[in-house]
Amino acid sequence: RSTPKPSSAASDVYKRQSQRPEDIKHLGCTEWSMPNLMSNPAWMEFAHHGDDIVLRFFYNDIERIIYMTPNALAVPSHSLMGHSIGRWDNNTLIVDTTHIHAGRLDSRGTPQSSSIHIIERFTPSTDGERLDYEIDIEDPENFTEPFAQSRYWVWRPEIELGLYACGQTQQLQPFPK
Repeated sequence: RSTPKPSSAASDVYKRQSQRPEDIKHLGCTEWSMPNLMSNPAWMEFAHHGDDIVLRFFYNDIERIIYMTPNALAVPSHSLMGHSIGRWDNNTLIVDTTHIHAGRLDSRGTPQSSSIHIIERFTPSTDGERLDYEIDIEDPENFTEPFAQSRYWVWRPEIELGLYACGQTQQLQPFPK
């Protein structure tokens, strides 16, 4: 996978913020946006909602809608989750997301602009025990070229997402089924 190459303006912001740990927000009671949300270590689940898919995250009870019918809704104004259109390519869910608010790309404070465009691929392993994730990120205002990242999640059927109680660490564990 490729490494992001920040533009000079974005690089300056990143350097300043990475030198000031008190300015960097980690898993706290803050709002998350795409694509930073996908690097969150908290649990998530996919659910059908009519023709669409809802991606629900344990952290802050966030729900992200992936529209599976491209003409279902007009493109909205920018938001934290952006506007996601999905399609299937065999067993891989491909999600194209635009209209994401400008904010931070990661927990280190790397900036992202409202021009950011992401393509994600979710592919389950053949045994269904793992979900591979690839993301291509393009933000011409902050990076000199597109870049890609990847990660994976392990299937944990014994875990049911519970309610998130911000700031109450004793409630940060999922509910066992």
